[in-house]
Amino acid sequence: MDLLPTLTLAFRDTFRADLIIFILRWLVGILIGWWLLFMGLALAPDHWFDFAFLKLGQGGWQDAVRMGLVVVLYVLAVAIAAMLFLVLVVMPKVRALCLARYPMLQPVAEASLVAPIWHALKLTGWLVLAALGALVVPGLGWVAFPVVAATLNARALVWDALDGLASTAEVKQSLSGMGLELVLLSVVLLAWAAVPVVGWLSAPLVMTAGVCHLAMRRLARMRGFALQA
Repeated sequence: MDLLPTLTLAFRDTFRADLIIFILRWLVGILIGWWLLFMGLALAPDHWFDFAFLKLGQGGWQDAVRMGLVVVLYVLAVAIAAMLFLVLVVMPKVRALCLARYPMLQPVAEASLVAPIWHALKLTGWLVLAALGALVVPGLGWVAFPVVAATLNARALVWDALDGLASTAEVKQSLSGMGLELVLLSVVLLAWAAVPVVGWLSAPLVMTAGVCHLAMRRLARMRGFALQA
């Protein structure tokens, strides 16, 4: 199992001042964007938005269902935003750093500009289904949803990590043998993301680097190259 060396390399490659500053700038920009959005919603006339179906106060099971729906929609929005951030912003920068450790992996095709967006859309569909499942199975579903969402996110990132380096068949073969490792990687990094300040800032970098190293190591082994443990 490549999980331990993957995590070691991921932390080693991403604990750099320039990358932390890069993430910090983006996070500040995102926070400012959210603030402007909420200010716009707060100043907009009430009749522009009608979310009556989410309003509480009906009593009984209806309030419970509405509250569950609000929570699931919020978590789903966060998961989708995180996925787009990792794919479109973090992945190109981190992938280049990780690939430098695997000179034996030569490109087989040009990296696609459409592929990341396509896999992001497919992942969004799976996240919607997972969110609906969490809503149907309250309690356990809400606890399991972050792990499921993180694992789906990691699977989507594998396609981006190997984009241009492997054929479609090779990517699918890599994924078929990485199921448990992706779940364990997601659980470890979810725990790391809960660490105040350091975890918050580095989690996107470590997650992306972890998937890159795991996928690239798997591809190198499939092609018969020897790797250090």
